[in-house]
Amino acid sequence: MRLRSAVALWAFLAALVLVSATSVAQAASVKSVDVLRYTAPDGETYFALPLVAPANSKSLQAVPARDVVILVDTSASQTGSHRVQSLAVLNDVLASLGKTDRVRLFAVDVQTTALTSDWAPVESDVVAEAVVRLSRRAPLGATRLIPALDVAALSLTGKRPGTVLYIGDGMSSAELVDTDDMKKMLTRFRNRHVPIHSYGVGPRLDLQVLGVMAQQTGGTVLVDRGRKADESGVGRRIATAIHGQVIYPVKVTVPEGITLLPSQALPLRVDRETIYVGRGQLETGTVVSGWSSTVEGSADLQWRVGDLSAESGNAFLATLFRGAESTDGFTVALAGTEMLKTARHEFDTQLDGLLRQGENALRIRNFEAAERIGLSVRGLDPDNVRAAALLGANESVQAQSAGKIGDTTLAAVQDQPAADPADKPGTAEATDPIQQAQEAILVRTQKLQLQVERLLEESRTRAATEPQAALTQIKRGLGTVRGTTDIDPAVRNELLRRLSNLKRFVEVSEEHFERQRQERQQSVAARESQLRIETDLERDDERMKRLLKEVAHLLYVEAPRGNRDAFPEAEDVAQRAVELRPGDGAATAARFSAEAAHQLDMAYHLRNLRADRFLGV
Repeated sequence: MRLRSAVALWAFLAALVLVSATSVAQAASVKSVDVLRYTAPDGETYFALPLVAPANSKSLQAVPARDVVILVDTSASQTGSHRVQSLAVLNDVLASLGKTDRVRLFAVDVQTTALTSDWAPVESDVVAEAVVRLSRRAPLGATRLIPALDVAALSLTGKRPGTVLYIGDGMSSAELVDTDDMKKMLTRFRNRHVPIHSYGVGPRLDLQVLGVMAQQTGGTVLVDRGRKADESGVGRRIATAIHGQVIYPVKVTVPEGITLLPSQALPLRVDRETIYVGRGQLETGTVVSGWSSTVEGSADLQWRVGDLSAESGNAFLATLFRGAESTDGFTVALAGTEMLKTARHEFDTQLDGLLRQGENALRIRNFEAAERIGLSVRGLDPDNVRAAALLGANESVQAQSAGKIGDTTLAAVQDQPAADPADKPGTAEATDPIQQAQEAILVRTQKLQLQVERLLEESRTRAATEPQAALTQIKRGLGTVRGTTDIDPAVRNELLRRLSNLKRFVEVSEEHFERQRQERQQSVAARESQLRIETDLERDDERMKRLLKEVAHLLYVEAPRGNRDAFPEAEDVAQRAVELRPGDGAATAARFSAEAAHQLDMAYHLRNLRADRFLGV
């Protein structure tokens, strides 16, 4: 009896230990995440929530071999050092992939050109020859990104796991990226568990497009930092990411009262964060739950909110969230902390540019523009110190100007002759020749900027219907900017760059417009030819009807009246009908009937003639 009780006690203790171990294991699977948070003056709280796939998740499976579609941008933007870096990264990636991986290589510009006809091992001669052909390919034209992704999706039809690597700048100049089309395309990749990885290289990068492709499909984004590929190990990092493990959750939930964007569950990786943006009171200890395969049962993915960073520099989170609301978070491109830092940097750069414009406007006493810019910056970042200083300085300068010159306008002051500094203290700054020259340069720069902006807008409008006229206008603008040397050099270079980019785009549009014009001309010619054929057929039908009616009239109206000449005439008319449409059944029957009737009439006539002559003898 005591032995039986002891055994039961030990069994109970073992079960208790097992349950405790299970609880500890479950608790350990809840990963802590640090959240960026920003509270706006209106009381709304915005945050960035980074989620990482747990390394021990049962949904993660090792993928020994992959089929990799590599899309290499060969548009006109990929020249010089960017072209060299692109090819170096490609070679480094191929050298870093596994021996069991297979590759298909495509060149992407206006068209997507296959450089390998089928899948080939990375170390094969087929891939090496394709890389050689790619290196000899001239970078021309512009890029159409959506058709290139469609080609990649159609190529990945086998049972082997697939992935896509895009090397380029993400700019789709030849065919602007439509949000709905891109959303449908990336949904295809996500549903098939095909990640899209990108390496951004070029003079200008569309990190929004690259980030969205990675965020929506479970890929990664690396950017050219001006270093050689072999020195920074870019190829190895991309190859490692290609073979990285990805979870495709079916659902991610947060507590009630919190809005998370996107609402669609995003793919999760072990090697980078998947960052959601949200609005609501997300506190320390809040649990975020996810389901990796089915929404039934309890969540098998959990994260617990740890540290909350509420720095004043997080104001960009509010702009990110508001901008993403209209697309249900599809435009959130935060595929990793590097993309989050990039978003913060772009926001700060934008504010810095606006503040510089406001300070320049204040320097030339354009108070209205300075106030407008200061209010705009304060709307984006209410705690911005420079915006507050700009608005305060604007009010101070306006008050000083009102005290000194009353209601006199700035233009009237400039028209007046220089006054004696002893008579008007405080005007030395206004009459300083260096400052006057700087202000004159600034005015000319702003004037030229406005002219170029109007020219760019008008050229874009005319490019679709009058590409030659738009091209002429752009060339005239380039000549004007190149010939203007008394403006800010940085602004001048930027205007030249924008005009040159638009020029290349319009040139491609002109080629497309010319092809469309030729196709329209061919279509019009085909329609006219078809119309002529139909008209000829109708005319022949009418003529055939008249000829057949004439044959019938001669045989059945004129001949019974005793007109024996009607028979040969009917033969002639029937022959014309046969010549009009050789092989036509009605015409052939008419000729047969006319010939038969004529022969029968001749037989009756000869018989009657013989009888008459017999009787006459």
